[in-house]
Amino acid sequence: MAKPAESKSDEASQYKIEDLYDINKEKELLKTFVDVALAPQDKTWSKHKTKNKALQVDYKYLPNDNLCTIRGQTMIPNASIEQYHEFSEGGYNDVYQWEKECDKMCTENGCVKAIDIDHEVVYGSYDSGVFVISPRDFCYLKARYLLKDYKASDGKLYDVSCTLCYSVDDKYPFYRSTKKKHVRAILKYSGYLFIKDKSDTSTTDSCRACYIVYLDPCGWIPTWVVNLVAPDQGMVIKSMLENWPKVQPLLDARKANEYKKDVQPMFDKPQQFPGFDDTDNDDNKEEVKDDSDKGKVGGFKDGEKSELEEAANAVKSDIESAAKEKGIDMKCFEVINGDKQVVAGMNYNIKIKYDDDKYVNVKVFRSLPPVKYELKSVDFGDGDDKNKESDSKENDDDDDKLGGWKQADSQEIFDVANATKEQVEEQAKKDGKDEFKIFEPVSGTKQVVAGINYKIKVKVGDDRFIEVLVFQSLPPIKYELKSVTY
Repeated sequence: MAKPAESKSDEASQYKIEDLYDINKEKELLKTFVDVALAPQDKTWSKHKTKNKALQVDYKYLPNDNLCTIRGQTMIPNASIEQYHEFSEGGYNDVYQWEKECDKMCTENGCVKAIDIDHEVVYGSYDSGVFVISPRDFCYLKARYLLKDYKASDGKLYDVSCTLCYSVDDKYPFYRSTKKKHVRAILKYSGYLFIKDKSDTSTTDSCRACYIVYLDPCGWIPTWVVNLVAPDQGMVIKSMLENWPKVQPLLDARKANEYKKDVQPMFDKPQQFPGFDDTDNDDNKEEVKDDSDKGKVGGFKDGEKSELEEAANAVKSDIESAAKEKGIDMKCFEVINGDKQVVAGMNYNIKIKYDDDKYVNVKVFRSLPPVKYELKSVDFGDGDDKNKESDSKENDDDDDKLGGWKQADSQEIFDVANATKEQVEEQAKKDGKDEFKIFEPVSGTKQVVAGINYKIKVKVGDDRFIEVLVFQSLPPIKYELKSVTY
């Protein structure tokens, strides 16, 4: 349990530091943040072209999410984790000006309230320069950490200095409201990290710098547009590299000014950080497993209002046409709530208010990129659902019932079976089965998931059959043999 922090300012007597940030929840978010930075660039990451070999920008989609996480990395000469940790200490305004210069879209960046030397409430605003997209702003908590001997998934030990940023809501005591003509966006996590691989002794005068951003821009911007331009944000790392030489002179200026702070923290000391241990690593593995379970196809979960609005607006004209056919006059179009279902794309059930105390429930399917929206059904609560494909409503319902098996055509079965023929034969050999005399697909069914599962019955001899379970991934297509039943 965290020890209470000592109070410094008179204002601090109005609050408990434990009410201003939850150290245990922050610890969980910090681990996710650092693990993303230290994760290897494997096939789950997509590489963004930077035209500079010294800069590495990549992005990925986390399980059950439609917004991407962006990561920019580079090596910065004459830098250290201790130097960045000192520079990012709370109470100084120079670091915010430096950060503003690192992001060309930033129009305002500053401390709203310093809680302690490691925690500040910050306001930032950003303008993309695209006239049809409103500027975004954030109110967030910025937390400073210095981690020694952090064990990553690759088994190596790292020293890490970082600033972790995450949004606070309008109930937070020092929340700053949205600026006029801006849209309030949400930082899920973002920030800078300076990383030292303790097994690498060849770069003693340089340090690996990393910039991570994972956010929801909210408001009206199609998700596909967000994901198209988002990787460019990773190029902030380029400006970090260019602006790093300014850091030491700024630190020297603080010293010359006898370390007089621009903003006095409310508390003398931050809460005691509980630290990480092997149990945290085990918990993290379990959490990843749980996230995978949440993403299992067939389950509906709450959808964020911004994505529900995007889906509803994309098919608004279709909904209005369905209403017109029923003689219903829709006086407004307001998304109330809804949920979503992971498929090879996404299903949305959305409740929409269209008049005083009158609502319509619609089902919308959003495809994988390139994104298209399809209205599946409209229900005005009169017992007569309007389905876009009413002539085949029963079959549509079966298709949409994820996790259910349906018949696959012979050519599909033939292609899938032959794509995994060698794997099947190898597995049979390992299981001590006689060599197959023939390999002829006979029949099969399929299951829609985030990809497709196939159950295929294969004839492998006279009156001899096996059943194989094969998973076909989303494009780029790969086949994986899941099981063989004899």
